[in-house]
Amino acid sequence: MAHILQCDIVTPARRLFSSDATFVVVPASDGEMGILPMHVPVVSTLGYGEVRVTLEGASEPVRFAVAGGYVQVNSENKVIVLADRAIKVSDIDVEQVRSDVATYSARLVNRDASAASISFLESELAWVKLQAQLAAK
Repeated sequence: MAHILQCDIVTPARRLFSSDATFVVVPASDGEMGILPMHVPVVSTLGYGEVRVTLEGASEPVRFAVAGGYVQVNSENKVIVLADRAIKVSDIDVEQVRSDVATYSARLVNRDASAASISFLESELAWVKLQAQLAAK
């Protein structure tokens, strides 16, 4: 079928999603990239943001929070999102995310850790803030 994409979202831990789609939007490093069937082959890095996958006949896309990685679109209408981290927005535990935001923020205020620990905390804080933002939409 020339008017359908095959979309896979994969993390180092598991395949999170695999389905046919009519449209996919990914947060490329330099801005959002929309992908329709017959898209030119491309590989791009991912930033922090939202992947939206529109399924055939669906009124709303399936939404995922992603943090880093790559997206590949090939000539066979396949979109592969290789994310460092990803979670389906509907699976986000809002209370846990709020707790994590408070914990990481407090730990960063103290700044009594090594530079590597601070970098890790900043990364974790960015990830949980993204989840909170997307869950609130």
